[in-house]
Amino acid sequence: MTLLQLAVPAWSQWSVPGPIQMGGALSDERQVIGLGPAELEADALNLDGVRRQLANSGSVVPTGTTWEISVGTEGAPPIEGSVLFFIAPEPTPAGLSLDVNGSGPLLVTGWEGLPLENGAFAAGASIRAVRTTGRYQVLQNVRTTCPPGYIAYGPGACIAANWRGPATYFAAADSCLMTGARLCTFAEWTSACSLIANFMDQVSQPEWIDHAANSTNYAKVIGVGENGYSGAGTGCDYGGIRLPTNNARFRCCIER
Repeated sequence: MTLLQLAVPAWSQWSVPGPIQMGGALSDERQVIGLGPAELEADALNLDGVRRQLANSGSVVPTGTTWEISVGTEGAPPIEGSVLFFIAPEPTPAGLSLDVNGSGPLLVTGWEGLPLENGAFAAGASIRAVRTTGRYQVLQNVRTTCPPGYIAYGPGACIAANWRGPATYFAAADSCLMTGARLCTFAEWTSACSLIANFMDQVSQPEWIDHAANSTNYAKVIGVGENGYSGAGTGCDYGGIRLPTNNARFRCCIER
């Protein structure tokens, strides 16, 4: 497995709402300099650190709940503020710790400062963790369990256990966003419908989904309607369209 360690103090993160276009005639005129120090853990990586290529490659060896990482100088622990980029060699175990260069295991925590639960990251997942005082803080938003009222239907996704509404398409989308979730997409809804036992038992009316209706001025519903080959009915692949100002039930989805 491979990883990268940014062997630098905490750097700042420059966030912009869109692409950056640098039109200087000379290379010295096409660069970003003078970024200030980071103030938040999530700001530990910046453009200057990437541009200067302050990185080393190494390996990750899983040994139970501790993953041994070798990078840079043997026996030298990463300084606080440095960031590790690595690929999970297996699903992350509960209470994962990282032992970097034999400096001793330190706990890996999520955003709320809690240890990772079993399977928080799948094998092959790209993980970024910043070295802080006494631990490694994952920089991705980790949700190891579904929120109350949601059901897991895959390693990284949750769907509302019960429908909401009825409401207009716009009100349904806003309702999900206000709770930190979103209106389910076609793929999410049909995947959950196929994977969760007795899912269709609760679907007696069409439900809004966030998916193109392929028809101007209409939004798409799912669960009840037609499937294109056997006529009207209900099921994971049935649906239709209706005006977004009409009312329908809906479900919210959210990542784990």
